[in-house]
Amino acid sequence: DVIILDLLLPDMLGTDVIKAIRQALLPTSILVFSCRSDVCSGYECMGTGRTAVVDKAAPIDYLMETLASLVKDEPAAPQIDSALPNPTIDPFRISEREWRILQLVSNGLSSKEIADELALSVRTVSNHRYRVMRKLGARNAVEMIRIAQQSGKL
Repeated sequence: DVIILDLLLPDMLGTDVIKAIRQALLPTSILVFSCRSDVCSGYECMGTGRTAVVDKAAPIDYLMETLASLVKDEPAAPQIDSALPNPTIDPFRISEREWRILQLVSNGLSSKEIADELALSVRTVSNHRYRVMRKLGARNAVEMIRIAQQSGKL
């Protein structure tokens, strides 16, 4: 079983729900789907059970892949947790296409302009931008560019 949980609930915090589920030792996976995924630190939300965190701004394909992996009890896609410190940028984690898109974003191009230049769909460009942002631990495009610039990669 998989519980899909937002962090902002009317009567309590989603993190309190997760703690209660883990304390009760319920054998369920939890998919935190929230616009406040930055609140969900790895220690607070992950606990000992299978939990994945997906920001509501993520592409629907990412949400569905993550949900499917939890349902099948397979390793989940990388968990989104922007509350954790930014990881060291590993050029092997970011594909050449992702670096190219990041470079074009830093040049001020919109997703549509990037899609036109690289002969991709806007959705594909958005998915790549989102993945790069998550890999760098950035919460938005400006932070993504700043982290890449500080690493000397841009």
